[in-house]
Amino acid sequence: MVTLFSLLTALPAVLALHMLEPGLVLPAFSVLLFAEAALAVIVAHLIHMPDNAEDITLWDLPAASP
Repeated sequence: MVTLFSLLTALPAVLALHMLEPGLVLPAFSVLLFAEAALAVIVAHLIHMPDNAEDITLWDLPAASP
């Protein structure tokens, strides 16, 4: 899954560097990252994990804090 997201980030970024004007690269990359974040939210929502507090460790706490 990490490899897929890495490719979804790297390939369009390289294409944007070569195909767009320099002033449009950062806004295009920003839109790309927002779209990738939305895709990650959808994938995380579709993966159903059981609501179980037995496997929670201290490493899970920083990820849950705002």
